[in-house]
Amino acid sequence: MKKYFSFQKMCLAGALLYVSYMMTGCAGVQEASPVSIPFYDAKPEPEISAQYTADPPRTVAILPFCSLVEEKKKKDKKEEINSIPPLRKNFYSQMSSLPFRCISPDKVDAVLKEKGIVTIEEINKVPAHTYGEMFHVDAVVYGDIESAANFTGGVYSNTEYKGTLKMVETKDDVVLWKVRHFEKMLGGLLENSSELVSLIESQMESAKAELSYEQCADMFNREILGTLPQITLTAEDLPMIEKIDIQPQGQTEFGLYDTIEITLHGEKELYASFNIGESIERVPMFEISPGVYKGTYTVMTNDSVQEAYITLTLGDRYDMRMSIVPVTGPVSIYAKSLLAPRNVRVNVENSENVLVSWDTSPSGQGSFSYEIYRAYRDRDTYKHIGTTQDLRYADSGLKESGKYYYQVVVRDAYRNKSKPSEPVEIEIETQTSQDEDIYSPYRIEKKEYNE
Repeated sequence: MKKYFSFQKMCLAGALLYVSYMMTGCAGVQEASPVSIPFYDAKPEPEISAQYTADPPRTVAILPFCSLVEEKKKKDKKEEINSIPPLRKNFYSQMSSLPFRCISPDKVDAVLKEKGIVTIEEINKVPAHTYGEMFHVDAVVYGDIESAANFTGGVYSNTEYKGTLKMVETKDDVVLWKVRHFEKMLGGLLENSSELVSLIESQMESAKAELSYEQCADMFNREILGTLPQITLTAEDLPMIEKIDIQPQGQTEFGLYDTIEITLHGEKELYASFNIGESIERVPMFEISPGVYKGTYTVMTNDSVQEAYITLTLGDRYDMRMSIVPVTGPVSIYAKSLLAPRNVRVNVENSENVLVSWDTSPSGQGSFSYEIYRAYRDRDTYKHIGTTQDLRYADSGLKESGKYYYQVVVRDAYRNKSKPSEPVEIEIETQTSQDEDIYSPYRIEKKEYNE
């Protein structure tokens, strides 16, 4: 029966033969193994126009890279990994971290397909100013990849990229930046044969062509983009903010369930958010109409901010072009869930007055205040009738006969608010002269508070 060995097993077998050779043929001789070279380091030399330095582009579209390698594979009908997409995708990712607004490759490809521009020949025939009108960008990037190869055998691997990239201005078709680079990532034997186990593991990973291409693409693009002169954004480049409104106005202390609402008027089609100190960050704001952004934050349990500023950010999706401004002065947030007052009671004082009393459940900070709510007949229509710092409240001027319901809410110094207490009720009846000696003018019904 034939036995088939995987490529990785062949690598391991070769490594073991090497160990046998080192232990027998070289016994007693302290010689170093051949030294590995992690990558071929040749610094690219760019061509940079004076126009790039004087007026650098802000928005860029990265066109599909032309690959002579892939075109040859297609003609030869070779089913091999496409090595160019990882290079372009990585280039887009790295360039987006610089002060450029880059259109995603997926969006670029979709627009090109919609316009019927599919092949590399068609892409290269279209002038840069046409792409400027098509994508609404200041510049486009072309890539011509001459070589993309990966070889892994035994304990040796070799991955390389070689090509030329250029950035062309879309107004006058001027080449702003051009660079040619060759990047080679090599793997070989280590200086100490005792490290052979880790070497074998690393080479097994290098056997995956996709991973090798990604690692080499990262180094290739890092070297190339390192040749771009740094761009400094001026005040004119930053998004314009016309007006900011915060509600509630003038409030500096917030407690549980309080809401902070911010509205911003400025440049349209951007991304806005606000921070409250360093603990509450990137609260999203949504563009409700062109150039008008609104965001709200409701204080949650255990939020804690002491004397912090609210700052607002308006910028692009990559945070590379943004304005950051303070919205208001120092604010404090102390959010803690308070227990509702216990054992709420109602008692009649006279013909028109009812005394509401309760026991407190101290669970906040500082002084407390109590809000009293009353409903007449319909429990769903509670209205705030008064606030006190005592543990009792006199409700006067009850003119109508019927049932009245009461609830009490406690607040602390930081405006933290408890849930309403269990409702209690009292029914008041109008006194008649004939029944004055027989019936009591009031009948009290109370729901007991359950712990």
